[in-house]
Amino acid sequence: RPIQVCVDLRANMFFATKGVFKSVLVSQIAALIAWVSLRHRDRLGGLLFSDTHHDEIKPKSGRRAVFQYLRTLVSHQAWEHALGAEQQPHQETLNHALTRLRRVVRPGSLIFLLSDFRGLDKVGEAHLHELSRRNEIVLVFSYDDLEKQIPAAGVYNVTNGSREVVFNGYSKSSRALYRERFNKHLAHIERIAGIKGIFLTSCTTDKNPAEFLQLALSQGIPLCRT
Repeated sequence: RPIQVCVDLRANMFFATKGVFKSVLVSQIAALIAWVSLRHRDRLGGLLFSDTHHDEIKPKSGRRAVFQYLRTLVSHQAWEHALGAEQQPHQETLNHALTRLRRVVRPGSLIFLLSDFRGLDKVGEAHLHELSRRNEIVLVFSYDDLEKQIPAAGVYNVTNGSREVVFNGYSKSSRALYRERFNKHLAHIERIAGIKGIFLTSCTTDKNPAEFLQLALSQGIPLCRT
């Protein structure tokens, strides 16, 4: 069976306050899925994309296919250019990745999309809906705890390396708005996961990827054809 493991390496994925960057976490999970595909004799392929570059890997079987996938993943330009490179709008990049995926994926595939799904809009949702008609899709939502909720009231200096802003965490309305934005984002992803053929699982940056996959299996997330 063709398995497409698609990894989001956009600039927003290079963030964490605990554990590892989201980009590192989804790459570790992708690597484990690659080895699982070898064990079940599936054909491994995928799409690795950043704000400015993407690599398409055609599904192939065997150990060489796994090594090719891992080499492409670790040598992607995103690891060198994540900080400082001029970026395209996130929603366009994610939509473009899903557009490419629709062009190359074959019916009957198992698709893993590992991302924080920033910028996922109605266009991206429509792409996922069309892909789910003839394929199974697993959405792996990666996030850091700080993205969900500010840890304590206070004044925080935040920087992206070139620009700095001050966030007033003492404001109850600001804290409520912060939580609301995350909850709306999660609710949007959960609504998409309500479409037949689409599964959703979540993993925070401080979790062990192997333990995460074991838990996902126990929750009925498909990792191979049963």
